Amino acid sequence: PEANRGYSSPGREKVTQLEDIAEVEKVRSEAPDLKESLEIGRETDPKHPNQWPTEDGKLKGFRTDMNDFFSQCQKLHVEVMKAIALGMDLQEDFFDRFVHVGDNTLRLLHYPSVKADVFKINPGQ
Repeated sequence: PEANRGYSSPGREKVTQLEDIAEVEKVRSEAPDLKESLEIGRETDPKHPNQWPTEDGKLKGFRTDMNDFFSQCQKLHVEVMKAIALGMDLQEDFFDRFVHVGDNTLRLLHYPSVKADVFKINPGQ
């Protein structure tokens, strides 16, 4: 399987089953994908390396901070799954073989502010 890593600019993630490029562009223009995202996974994954922005200025330390946050989220995930297992009267470590695979993805999303008219013009946006 392929993993999405790195930055996606606004408009890049509008999903459609259309194959005709002109039709895809029409759908994207009628209901644009306004968000931008950054996705990271394990730093040690050789098949799906993370794509990091250049760390200068305001981004200095970004990679370290995001890797620390990713690690904290992984630990929380394990603890939540233990609690779910206990709540289901299973052994606490029941889900360990699934959660220790390390195929987690951290996705940072930014949705810009938009005028309410956008949603009236493009219902479902």
